[in-house]
Amino acid sequence: MTPAEIERLLGLVDAFSRQKVVTFGDMVLDEFLYGRIDRVSREAPVLILEYERTDQVPGAGGNAAANAASLGATVFPVGLLGQDQAGRTLRTWFEEHHMSVSGLVADSSVDTPVKTRVLAGSSTSVQQQVVRIDRSGRPCTGDAPRLLQSLRQHLEGADVLLVSDYGHGTVDPEILCQIRKECSPGGMVTLVDSRRRLLRFSGMTAATPNLEEAVGALGHEVADEDAAVAIAADELRALLQVEHLAITRGSRGMTILGPDLQAEHLKVFGTDQVADVTGAGDTVIAAFSLALAAGGSTKEAAVLANIAAGLAVLQRGTATVSQAALRTAVEDLARGQ
Repeated sequence: MTPAEIERLLGLVDAFSRQKVVTFGDMVLDEFLYGRIDRVSREAPVLILEYERTDQVPGAGGNAAANAASLGATVFPVGLLGQDQAGRTLRTWFEEHHMSVSGLVADSSVDTPVKTRVLAGSSTSVQQQVVRIDRSGRPCTGDAPRLLQSLRQHLEGADVLLVSDYGHGTVDPEILCQIRKECSPGGMVTLVDSRRRLLRFSGMTAATPNLEEAVGALGHEVADEDAAVAIAADELRALLQVEHLAITRGSRGMTILGPDLQAEHLKVFGTDQVADVTGAGDTVIAAFSLALAAGGSTKEAAVLANIAAGLAVLQRGTATVSQAALRTAVEDLARGQ
């Protein structure tokens, strides 16, 4: 990259701090239980783990909010929390990390979803995930009027709206579309991350599906080859009616498409020997949206999102990337590191 291009990227990263972001979607508690392998059980052919610690962090829409905040933005998460221990843990986490909880609606009729990952390793090996336990409980479809009113209030003056639809029932695509028309100023950047209903969120500014989600939306197989993904990206962008599209492809990087950009492929940043991909999509959508809101082009936003994702997957658990770390990584590009 040229010195001018590097300076341009650094300017965008610095501008993240001037963005107001509203995240709307499913709030999930990600729980990581770490243990050291002690022995094999005599009761069954399973490992016995000596418990070490438990980490609890926001997942799903909460992780998108955490990533945007870590990248420097002022963030207002909006979503439903059950009046349960998991909901209280999430609220406390946001408060301890100096994020507003004014958009979080507590509702006794819902259960806060929890995803528990058990990681095991010996004293000489890296801890690896051995099982995941999901507790979805009652769907997050409780006090919808109060939740939507909270969304309307927080959208005032927002630069970015990030929608995280993980299938737990918080987001109604039709109602969201109506609220966007009512509340969204012309300059607001709107992005969606939807596991199974991507096509129901047409007309957003951008979308950042992974290849599996893109294939699900298109309804036909797509080979994980540059030429095939480029054709699929054109098709999906037309269906979604978005300006910018980034299809993430794991170790193959991402394929991007924009108003003035034909399908282009970015190689994965850093190494493809990742530690953990948990939540990497939330890192991508946060960095991509902030760069667009700061005035970046499709490619500039994608380059920064690609770098941020590369930094995230080197960490274990549901990781976030700081604004300082992203800036340092861009500066390292200039030094050829």
